[in-house]
Amino acid sequence: MIGRRAENDSFRDPQSSTERPKEFQSNCRPLSTTRAGKRSDEKLAVLHDLPVELLYEILLLSLNPSFTLVSRHIHLVFKSTSTHFRADYLIEATKSLGKYQYSFKLWWRDRLETWLRYGICDFEVLQLLINQTRPPKPRDRDYPFHFGDNFELPKRILRSFASVESEGQESRWAREATAMGFLRYLLSPVKLPASAPAQDSQPSSPKTVTLSGSSNSHEGYFLRQAVHLEHEPLIDLLLAHDCDPLQKAGIAVKLAIRRKDERMVRKLFSKGNVGRLCFSPVGRHLLEYSAEVGARDIANFFIKETHIVPKPETLKLLSN
Repeated sequence: MIGRRAENDSFRDPQSSTERPKEFQSNCRPLSTTRAGKRSDEKLAVLHDLPVELLYEILLLSLNPSFTLVSRHIHLVFKSTSTHFRADYLIEATKSLGKYQYSFKLWWRDRLETWLRYGICDFEVLQLLINQTRPPKPRDRDYPFHFGDNFELPKRILRSFASVESEGQESRWAREATAMGFLRYLLSPVKLPASAPAQDSQPSSPKTVTLSGSSNSHEGYFLRQAVHLEHEPLIDLLLAHDCDPLQKAGIAVKLAIRRKDERMVRKLFSKGNVGRLCFSPVGRHLLEYSAEVGARDIANFFIKETHIVPKPETLKLLSN
């Protein structure tokens, strides 16, 4: 129960393999009343009697996310933490990241991608982190190498669009609206402060840098899930930010083809991607798949409107 509740308020980085010092691991291990019996009950009672401020300090010192799941009471304490505490926790938890990179953009990209993996990093927390954080001063000047203007979006955002049993419609709408607003912000250019220029740096050093989330994060995972959930506002948002439906061999398109949803297939190629199909091996593969599942209208769309030349075997399937 606690584990499921903690999904959206997680102090854990799901991609982190960093081990904490052993002294913290032994002291912050989740307690089990069934194993330790009376002894565990006594330890929990001691923890429950501690002031909330001291519990906060323990978590900041140990940086052990398992501590937040010791008991229902402890979990509720950390579930109601302030935006400032969550920002402080993320700053401490990500101190091990490189102190200096070749460019401000790369420095910020590493931090944004790491912060956003944590469930506690919502819009308010991210704003506070951006306002409180400054890249280190460059030694000489910011290197002119180009590392791209995009960062990977966290998969966890898509959990907000999945249906939950015994949840009211208004609650679901509010949850999805919050996730859509956060995703819209991340996909738009995010202005990030650069540090003050070093004494010997070039006067043209930038005061701010701009990055935006990639709609093609994780090889098109966001669009695949949006098509799977048939969430049209999310699909429209991703396509408006140049999401490529041909990624991962066009799995997002294949989901629509399997449902024989011609309207969805046309929507996925409504942003100028049609011209690429006839030159891409993925286009021919999608045509063949349409013929295999009996989606003739979609197959005709690929042949007549995208000018993909079908193989004889494909024509034979369509004629049957």
